[in-house]
Amino acid sequence: ALPISEETGVTYRLTRDPQGVVYAAFGGIGMPTTVFVDASGIVREVVTGQMTETQLRSKIAEHFSIDV
Repeated sequence: ALPISEETGVTYRLTRDPQGVVYAAFGGIGMPTTVFVDASGIVREVVTGQMTETQLRSKIAEHFSIDV
């Protein structure tokens, strides 16, 4: 597990991308990059740059019809 995930209590599956293959596939151009992928594996949106908690919650509700 990644140390930051332990500090923040993340429980979902994480992985590393040391060569940046996945990052490039999503069109990453800067960090941080947040990728919203639905249950069917369809990329709904890629956001480059920081997001506030409010922005993140709004995007989750928008793309997945889930209130968090």
